[in-house]
Amino acid sequence: MLREICVRDFALIDEARVEFLPGLNVLTGETGVGKSLLIGALHLLLGGRASAGQVRTGAKGASVDGVFDLPKGELRKEIGAMLNAEQDDEMLITRTVDTEGRSRCRINGRPVTVAILREVGRRLIEIHGQQDHENLLQPAEQRLLLDRFAGVEGLRGDFEAAYRKAVEQRRRREDLAARREERRRRMELLQHELNEIDEAELGADEEERLESERRLLVNAERIATVTRTGHEVIYEAEGSLVERLKAVARELEGIAEFDPELKEACDACEQCLVQLEDLAMTLRQCADRPEFDPAALDRIERRLDLIRKLKSKHGDSIEAVLRRRSAIAEELRDLSAETEELATADERLRQLVAEMVRLGEGLTAKRAAAGEKLSRQVEKELKGLGMRNGRFEAQISTAAVGERDSALESAGPAGFDAVEFMISPNVGEDLKPLRKIASGGEMSRIMLALKHNLAKADRTPLLVFDEVDANVGGRIGRTIGERLRGIARSRQVFCVTHLPQIASFADQQYRVAKEVVDDRTRCRVERLDEGARIVEIAEMIRGDRSTTVTIEQAREMLDDARSRR
Repeated sequence: MLREICVRDFALIDEARVEFLPGLNVLTGETGVGKSLLIGALHLLLGGRASAGQVRTGAKGASVDGVFDLPKGELRKEIGAMLNAEQDDEMLITRTVDTEGRSRCRINGRPVTVAILREVGRRLIEIHGQQDHENLLQPAEQRLLLDRFAGVEGLRGDFEAAYRKAVEQRRRREDLAARREERRRRMELLQHELNEIDEAELGADEEERLESERRLLVNAERIATVTRTGHEVIYEAEGSLVERLKAVARELEGIAEFDPELKEACDACEQCLVQLEDLAMTLRQCADRPEFDPAALDRIERRLDLIRKLKSKHGDSIEAVLRRRSAIAEELRDLSAETEELATADERLRQLVAEMVRLGEGLTAKRAAAGEKLSRQVEKELKGLGMRNGRFEAQISTAAVGERDSALESAGPAGFDAVEFMISPNVGEDLKPLRKIASGGEMSRIMLALKHNLAKADRTPLLVFDEVDANVGGRIGRTIGERLRGIARSRQVFCVTHLPQIASFADQQYRVAKEVVDDRTRCRVERLDEGARIVEIAEMIRGDRSTTVTIEQAREMLDDARSRR
């Protein structure tokens, strides 16, 4: 419930701090004094549109603060989840607007977006004014009210989820079917590329190895000539290096005993001979290799050419080509999965539609039962609200449910049903849509009758009725007051009214007045004690100042209202 509201520099309100209590809270005052300004401040506080025109002339900005009591339960948990913070039993909401029309929102001191504020506000307060009467004329709103009365919000949510899954599955199936030929061509191309790479049987270091072999083959004759000549010079030719070095070694061996350094020189000479002989053997082996093989070179050139072509198509290295091969294989698997999915898409869609139809039939059945019950109860309420011959019916039209696609075409996010509130205000008249024949006074009473019956199903802790007495007289006003008090037994209710009959049923009454101070007009809001309340109701009866007679009538009204608790 709303425990306190503080409004500063909002339109004609310079500053107003009002504390509210549970039950029926009534706002009264002369026409034009600004009773609806307080409702406008509530609209702003709970995420309504902000504008520079809301700022009091001469002020830097307007602000509205509201303190709400949140008892333990689902509502507190839900709001805590929305704010991503644990919520205690008191919540402070602040909304400010500057002269440029910029607004800021805070909940418990933390900045929030207008969207979040609006969602939180929607769960705290429901405001009913002339605009809401217009909403009540819309079939979609009527269906929502019927669902709330039937308590099928959960089932409706399940249906909407099933409906959206079926719609998405149909879109997916149609997309898969539309891409069938494109997918086939793509798979053929990818399979060709995959085969091309696989048939090449590439090795990770193959290109470097082939380039090395190619260089050997291209330079085979030169290698043979150089190595053969080197072998002869070192080992075979007359006067070869080995022969000459052996002679030196023999001479040194003969004199080595005379000088230790010569002994070392002799050993070094022996080591050189071993190395020269090894070198000669290596050159001999290189010289004895097979001669230049044009066929082998051709094979290598063709293999290198294949590798270059694959690299030009798939990457700048064999490693990149092999990575591309993995990517092609993965895409082929995905496309194959799509092909298989298309084969099962119809069955999946059939299952989803069957589930949607099952939920929709359950929703229709519950709506039909609730529609009959609501029709009887509203009709009874209307008789008590002065429409003695009025007939009311929550008419439900259910679309024919066919096979798969036709079932989807017949459905919407809220089910297969269209709901239209029908009314016949007078004897002998046929039931007709509410949107076509209801007058302003009838709309106020129908709204009240619906709200009275929806009170138990509605979780909103505060209901606000702005001008609920529009176009109705005092006799009906008394009945409206009784209904408002009935609603206020389970929640907090605010009501702006001009009728003393309604005001007399209030648990608390507030007077809104307009005054001129220092050549400035301002509004003030005050809670009335018993004496002031009697005077206010007496003035509402007469239309101007109270008299002894109207004072007595006011007392009688209050006593009568109390006796009907």
